[in-house]
Amino acid sequence: MMNNELYSANLTNNTKLTYVELGWNQISWVSLPSGVMITELSLSNNNLSCINTDYLPNLKSLRLGENKTRHLSISENRKLFLLNVKSNPLNASTKQELKSKHAIYNFIFLKDL
Repeated sequence: MMNNELYSANLTNNTKLTYVELGWNQISWVSLPSGVMITELSLSNNNLSCINTDYLPNLKSLRLGENKTRHLSISENRKLFLLNVKSNPLNASTKQELKSKHAIYNFIFLKDL
C-alpha cells in the first residue's frame, strides 16, 4: 500500500497480519489494537505526529522515518530490534525514554539523540 493517498489506516480486523508497509502516503492516524500479530511495521514518509506500540507485543521492527512524530510510546518489555526515527521532531521526554530503553538493539538515523 505504498505511494497511495491514504489518510488513515485501521488494522483492527487483521489479526494474522505480520508485515505492514504503508510508507509514502499521507497517513496521520493509525489504529493498532491489541492482539494484532504485526512483527514489522513501516510508516515512513507520512504525517504521523504520535504512535503507540504498547499493544503490539510481537513488534520487532518499526520504521517511522520522515514523519512529524513528536511522541513515540514503546512498552518497557519490548524486544524491538530495529527502530528508525530519522528526521522526526521528537520531544525531549520521548528522546530520554528512547535512550533508556535497553531492549532496543539497533537505532537507525536517530537525529539529535
